[in-house]
Amino acid sequence: MSADVASVLGAVADETDRLLGSLEDLAQRAGPLLAARRGQPPPTVAGLSVLDDYLVAALAADAAATGIGIVLGPGTLADRERWIHWFWRPPGRPAERLRVNLDPVSCDGYDYTMTEWYRRGREAGTASLTGPYVDYVCSNEYVVTLTVPIGEGADFVGLAGLDVRVAHLEELLLPGMLGLGATVVVVTAEGRVVSSSSALFPPGTTVAGRDLAVTSLRERTEANRPNLPWRVLVGCDAAAADDDQPVPTGPGGRATGPRGGVLGRRSVGTGTRSSG
Repeated sequence: MSADVASVLGAVADETDRLLGSLEDLAQRAGPLLAARRGQPPPTVAGLSVLDDYLVAALAADAAATGIGIVLGPGTLADRERWIHWFWRPPGRPAERLRVNLDPVSCDGYDYTMTEWYRRGREAGTASLTGPYVDYVCSNEYVVTLTVPIGEGADFVGLAGLDVRVAHLEELLLPGMLGLGATVVVVTAEGRVVSSSSALFPPGTTVAGRDLAVTSLRERTEANRPNLPWRVLVGCDAAAADDDQPVPTGPGGRATGPRGGVLGRRSVGTGTRSSG
């Protein structure tokens, strides 16, 4: 792996490490929820209000984040079967609590336990990164979601989570990408495009569905960080692009899809969803 290619992901790896540090702190603050697993009375929604000031301050202090909070496993609370204690920052307004219908049998209910980001975070048992996708419930921005489990094994009670603007990560990627003097595509472990220097590879599409051996790919690299399982593909051509891919969903019913960005790619409109 060349030093130039390695540097493309270096700044983003440092940033995800920093953000995961904040999430680990949040998970430790939410630790008293584990008491319910040790024969203590289970917590209630009202009891989570002790986290509110911390969550609001965390959003105010970090421009990269669009939302932060905890997402609890079913049955963790005494008065709610499922609960998302999440704050987001509307444009030009103070942070506010996310309100969404969590009734899984309702026509507009949101079953977060079936989402990729929740299942990955729970099954991994460690820090995880999911996305990118469009957060159409909250910010209408392209985001990735970082999660850290609260509790391990039988003591798992949920996830501490943070949504990060992809535009912020692109700003960190751009200097290294432009310095390579070739088409550069940054993809997730699943081959989903995070950012690229070519309109042929819009974010949210994948390069995993085609045989990359037939492309003009010259290098594949990985960040030397377990918290950032992304690759840098250099010299890709149109044969590797696959825009006709299923659209997965993320936190708050968020869906993936192409968008515009700092590299001037095409954009796509975002949807809306009822909240409650």
